[in-house]
Amino acid sequence: MLYRKFGKLDWKVSAIGLGTYAIGGNWGNQDQKVSEEAILQAIDLGVNFLDTADVYGYGKAENYIGNVLGNRRSQVYIASKGGRDFVSSPPQLFKNFDVDYLERALEASLKRLKTDYLDLYQIHGPSIEIMETGKIFGFLEKMKSKGKIRAAGVSLNNLEEVNTALRSNVIDSVQYPFNLLEQGDGISVFKKCSQNNVAVIVREPLCQGLLTGKYSIDSKFTSEDHRSSKWTNEYLLPRLEKLSRIMELKGKDQSIIDLAIQFPLAFSEVSVVIPGGRNKNQVINNINAISSKQIDTTELGFLLSL
Repeated sequence: MLYRKFGKLDWKVSAIGLGTYAIGGNWGNQDQKVSEEAILQAIDLGVNFLDTADVYGYGKAENYIGNVLGNRRSQVYIASKGGRDFVSSPPQLFKNFDVDYLERALEASLKRLKTDYLDLYQIHGPSIEIMETGKIFGFLEKMKSKGKIRAAGVSLNNLEEVNTALRSNVIDSVQYPFNLLEQGDGISVFKKCSQNNVAVIVREPLCQGLLTGKYSIDSKFTSEDHRSSKWTNEYLLPRLEKLSRIMELKGKDQSIIDLAIQFPLAFSEVSVVIPGGRNKNQVINNINAISSKQIDTTELGFLLSL
């Protein structure tokens, strides 16, 4: 495993972390034992950055992490998120950034994770208007001072949101979606964060599974899988066309997963990428990207031009 600096902090985090959205069960049925084995497999292979959120599986992903860590807690950095209110019955998943709610949500996360502190607590998708009030950043500073969290972050979706968060001078990290098929403002986000000595966590490096090469226009999902409503023909067709061009670049001994994970890691500003792994084999396949043929400058230029 390779390890990278995490922004202004003295942390050395594994270049490949573990995202636990799918483990929570929001991607179809997921067995608890298989999920917990995947977490342990990741740690055994050198992963020390576990990303989760209270809303993943309505608490299940956090519970699974808490169940398996035991005396290995000090070996990993746990990053969770709050701001999606699922406590109501039935869960509504509406955004709630009231600081009193966030404090209750944080305490609930700590309980599920069986720890008395989080290494990183991220506000989950706040709007520019919410960030401009400054209240969530005051909350994060308060939680730091109380020892509940060691570092503060935000999970965002566009450059304007990132610029707003950076102006707070409070955050230690930005989590951002970036992959071969959906590059968006990624390069600009990386540069802005680097200029502010803020770590970058890249989420969705496999484009929610599309970059595994397993899916086509005819793929179907159960109603429990959030992709069942998102992956329309309008969404899939341009991405599958781009994927076919990428496959032409892929080396004979290189998987599309290798290429997909190496792509964000080709940028030095990125501290960690967090592909999901629903079972041990998926975790192993993700981590194999470290030892596979790396992207060279010419290949990177082609991939950025797509």
